[in-house]
Amino acid sequence: MTGYPPFIKGMGVDIIEVDRIERAVSRRKNFLNRFFNPCEIRKRPSDKTYYQHIAARFAAKEAVAKALGKGFRGFKWKDIIILQDPMGKPFVELAGMAHQKALALGIGDFLLSTAHTREYAVANAIAISKTKGDESL
Repeated sequence: MTGYPPFIKGMGVDIIEVDRIERAVSRRKNFLNRFFNPCEIRKRPSDKTYYQHIAARFAAKEAVAKALGKGFRGFKWKDIIILQDPMGKPFVELAGMAHQKALALGIGDFLLSTAHTREYAVANAIAISKTKGDESL
């Protein structure tokens, strides 16, 4: 028993300092390619919020990994894809072993929320079952 209602399979939260992500992107040439798929990264705009958005997506990947159970074990960072719908609402797509793990756990979707300030980005993810009332784990 997880202590969650039957349709909630897991949850995760993460917070990160925006300047930490900015330093990593600036110092490590391959940082963005290592952690993000091309569809997740906007071309670097002149907009001041660029690193805030990158940090929020990084935090979202961490939160989703935690909602899957044990963090990044058995799958890659790029297996968790954080996108936005036309209204800017973030959502999750899974690929590779992260997708397989979600299927094995009966996870059908995630509720995802991100937020950021100039200094911090935070994300919360709730893994929900494929069908409401699904009690298998």
